[in-house]
Amino acid sequence: MAEMAKRSEVKAFEEFVDENRKAVWYTEYLEEVQRLEKEDPALLEESDITIEQLKKKLEGYIAYR
Repeated sequence: MAEMAKRSEVKAFEEFVDENRKAVWYTEYLEEVQRLEKEDPALLEESDITIEQLKKKLEGYIAYR
């Protein structure tokens, strides 16, 4: 069975990356995920998409240092 992405990871993609339609540093994306998890621990639960699906959505938006 495929590993599911956390709800915080999906929300960070939708609100921080995709909504702004700009590339972000991967470290900034991770910081946003952590911020969301602190604000709402329920976001630690599994989402309805796999980590692999989320990675494909992130392609083209994420820059690495």
